Amino acid sequence: MSTASHPGSPDTAPVRQEEPQPGIGSFLLQPRDPAELDQSDRAWRDMVPYLKEKGYQLRPRWQPDWVPSWQSTGDEPSPFIHEDYYGLRFGHIIDAVRLSDGEMVVLKRISSKSHPYEKEISLMFSAEPLRSNPSNHAVPILDVFDVPETPESYILVMPLLRTFYEPHFTTVGEAIEFCRQALEGLQLMHDHHVAHRDGSQLNIMMDPRPMYPEMFHPHEINKARDYRHRAKYTRRTQTPVKYYWIDFGLSRKFDADDTSPRAYPILGGDATAPEFQRSVEPCDPFPTDIYYLGNTIHMVLIEKHRGFEFLIPLINDMKHDDPSKRPTIHDAVARFDTICKKISWWRLRVPLDDYMLEKEESLFNRTMRVAYHIFITAGDMLHDAGVERLNFQDHRASMGLYVQDVKWNYVANFLLYAFSPPTKDLVLTDRHFLIGPAVYARPTCGSPVRLDIHDVLPTAYLFLRDIMDLNIMMDPRPIFPDMYHPLPVRLRQDFQGSPRHTRRLDNPVNYYITDFGLSRQYDAEDTAPLEHPIVGGDKTVPEFLAHPGVPCNPFPTDVYYAGSTIRKMFLEQFDGFEFIAPLINDMVNDDPAKRPTMKEVVSRFDDIRGRLHWWTLRARLAPKNEEIPLWILNSLLYLYIVTLDILYRRPSVPTPPPHPPHTFTV
Repeated sequence: MSTASHPGSPDTAPVRQEEPQPGIGSFLLQPRDPAELDQSDRAWRDMVPYLKEKGYQLRPRWQPDWVPSWQSTGDEPSPFIHEDYYGLRFGHIIDAVRLSDGEMVVLKRISSKSHPYEKEISLMFSAEPLRSNPSNHAVPILDVFDVPETPESYILVMPLLRTFYEPHFTTVGEAIEFCRQALEGLQLMHDHHVAHRDGSQLNIMMDPRPMYPEMFHPHEINKARDYRHRAKYTRRTQTPVKYYWIDFGLSRKFDADDTSPRAYPILGGDATAPEFQRSVEPCDPFPTDIYYLGNTIHMVLIEKHRGFEFLIPLINDMKHDDPSKRPTIHDAVARFDTICKKISWWRLRVPLDDYMLEKEESLFNRTMRVAYHIFITAGDMLHDAGVERLNFQDHRASMGLYVQDVKWNYVANFLLYAFSPPTKDLVLTDRHFLIGPAVYARPTCGSPVRLDIHDVLPTAYLFLRDIMDLNIMMDPRPIFPDMYHPLPVRLRQDFQGSPRHTRRLDNPVNYYITDFGLSRQYDAEDTAPLEHPIVGGDKTVPEFLAHPGVPCNPFPTDVYYAGSTIRKMFLEQFDGFEFIAPLINDMVNDDPAKRPTMKEVVSRFDDIRGRLHWWTLRARLAPKNEEIPLWILNSLLYLYIVTLDILYRRPSVPTPPPHPPHTFTV
């Protein structure tokens, strides 16, 4: 038997509250001028250059040249509508953006003196083989580095997470999945002899990215990142989430051969553990972990909602006053699994009833709420009951001889160049299988294809040889947060109903050139390469028709392909593109020598775009020969939409951010 102790450790003294980090007390207890930075604000502000070197960007309030936005805009009467009005909730924790990919992260400043084991334990769970263990629910550590000029202090970088019960669970099944993951995560910790010791409801969080594809504002989590609109989200049933244990500041790792570890009591977020009320003597911390989790489930679920009566015996045992009579984590997990196997599919689909809501809710409102819940979950309930969905996808052919959808899949012979689209994996066989992200077939009515990527091609001396509408695609993730079925794309992944989507104006997308099967790369010193014609998807190339079989310079042919694609998709189908017609006509000139180079195309395109009036950019794509009554109706509807766009200050040209959230992980 051993008693946990360490010089400077919280375990060397009996029961005490966790010491607040600098700045917490001043923020919570004292009134402050929001235009003034407190001690913790200034500490983060002074580290901005250092954090930027490390690859992290703080919000405007913590920039060295910050001027309160409500002062610069004259909104003195209502400064609270500005996101930089608010300081930090906890002085040692701040949100940031990772510059490499735009990911929203959290930076936590930690003192080794106050929390001597947090770094060691956190990094243990973030290192292989535990990192890739699906049962691991410890918050991932993305980066760690020292605080400059502050000995024994460091910063942990973690993904931005969200309170696990916000938004509320909508069904019993959603809540049960939370319980399963929380138990599973604690089991893995105990298996590796780690006692968390602060398992309050504030220290279990969820990864919100599946539910919040566009994420939310880190200070006001119900608002979008622009701090003006409400954050859009889906239900957990539609987009399941993963839950994580956080904050290992009070945690301890014990020796594997220590069968009866002891540690002095220390109060974290939950100060109700019975063993801490009666004594300050060292005790086994693992049963206390069981109490904390049982109490969290009791307070968040059983105490507030009907429908969890089947969990009460287990939770009561987990909260037993006598720690020796509580189940071990393995016993708790086994009993929980047995309970879940006995729950009917109908009970898992039942909507959560709030006790407080039930007391005041009218019968009519309750009936309508339950009816709506059944409506939105009927398909899932019938499937769980054994009723097969109508599913015809197995009777459809694949997309093509060399393309097979398997979640992520492209088959080609050449796609190792850096830019279009990112390569996921390469399987070396007699035929090369190149796996890339699923992308969406050609851009539909909305925004013209961006030409910016073409100015890379001459520098790379790469000739594509098959640019056509089918080989220019877009990353659909920003506007299809739940994605869609690979074939046909008009249906959801479950082959039931249409996929939910937004407009490009709301969520700008990136476009990609695909299919490098006919492409060639030439030497940099080869200023006039010649190549025998190879006919791709676009069979209208003048030089191929006029002189079949005669070698020609392939780069002007690429220019023709790009111009022909834009002409076919936009100029021939819609009114309103007269401003770009001269450029496109030059790109599709019958004489290859008279076509502009791609650099000239990009330069002229940028010049044209820069001179366009905002109203022209916001104009509706009106199909040619549209009937007058339909034209009037669509124009009136669009006038309403564009008015909202202007009021909400949406940009005229939807340009994705430099580091979009929907990037592909290689």
